Amino acid sequence: PLLNWEACNLGSINLKVFVKRGIIDWDDLGETVKLAVRFLDDVIDMSWYPDPRIEEAVLRTRKVGLGVMGFADMLAELGIRYDSHDALYIADKVMEYIAYKAREASNELARERGPYPEFENSIHAKGRFNWEPQIPSNAIYDESKVSDYVKNLVKDRPEIDWEYLRREMVKGTRNASVTTIAPTGSIGIIAGVNSSIEPFFALVYVRESTIGLFIEVNRYLKEYLRKLGKLSTETLIQVAKGVLDVIPREYRNILRTAHEISPEWHVRVQAVFQRWVDNAVSKTVNLRYDATLDDVKKVFLLAWKLGCKGVTVFRDRSKPEQVIKFGKDVEDILKSIPKRFVHKDKIYHRWFRIGDKEIMVASEEYAGGCPTCEL
Repeated sequence: PLLNWEACNLGSINLKVFVKRGIIDWDDLGETVKLAVRFLDDVIDMSWYPDPRIEEAVLRTRKVGLGVMGFADMLAELGIRYDSHDALYIADKVMEYIAYKAREASNELARERGPYPEFENSIHAKGRFNWEPQIPSNAIYDESKVSDYVKNLVKDRPEIDWEYLRREMVKGTRNASVTTIAPTGSIGIIAGVNSSIEPFFALVYVRESTIGLFIEVNRYLKEYLRKLGKLSTETLIQVAKGVLDVIPREYRNILRTAHEISPEWHVRVQAVFQRWVDNAVSKTVNLRYDATLDDVKKVFLLAWKLGCKGVTVFRDRSKPEQVIKFGKDVEDILKSIPKRFVHKDKIYHRWFRIGDKEIMVASEEYAGGCPTCEL
């Protein structure tokens, strides 16, 4: 939620890239968060505003919204099931750390550049964080059901001292808000990860756009099937139909999809992130086509009870046309595509220099051409 004439200034951290050799690189994550907050604060001053009222409102509170994407990818990299107490625990500890580092960066910016103009009239001047009062974690998940493996992943997280941060914030902070979780639909595609904090939508599906159809096959599914020597159009058709016997059970647990996960677990994931987020969290609760009004009511009441600032539901087939298709629709499309398109046979790497940094761009080519162009 924003005040009148305020503008969105959003950025999202790709959680997947901070899983390295099976552990979370907390130091790298913390440094990235602080750099991102500085970047978003710079955006406020470097932007051109189409209306002076927007500029005035933005400069008065200097709100930024740093969030995350690729949460499902992070879990897959760590071998954690999405609808589990392990996943909720990881989400809680990761988002707490991001919230801490983001506010720490904002406090430091205030020492360098001054606090936002409305600071003296704010909750921050009174020593209150945006997310207070907070729903207790035990209302959302049971820590006694969290595995030792997951607890060990968090064990190396740098120490957090919220009371110290509170004392520093009272002296001045640069931004009225620092965190929000945006949908990240488009930038998630660009980054090659799942959007926001959503689970994988489906293992095989088709995304429709203005320029054609895009066939999406879950990258982890492809890796597993390739290891098993089972990557083929026929296998993907079976998966699209919901026949999952071709996937070992341990892989199926890691690759749980949106419609396999109960509405309650969708809400609990959103709620655990919301504990540490200044503004709202974007999350869709995917409902089966036969969901009832009572099912929707239960979702909204649970979201309210667990402290979510908003909630979105989408019942499958509730619209005559859907941008994302799965199931039988995908089966028909896959049958029309030559088998050679399943296997990517070339990967090109190119290096570019931006400022004092070098970046590598990897591009993949399908044998025989682009399947979307063929469609």
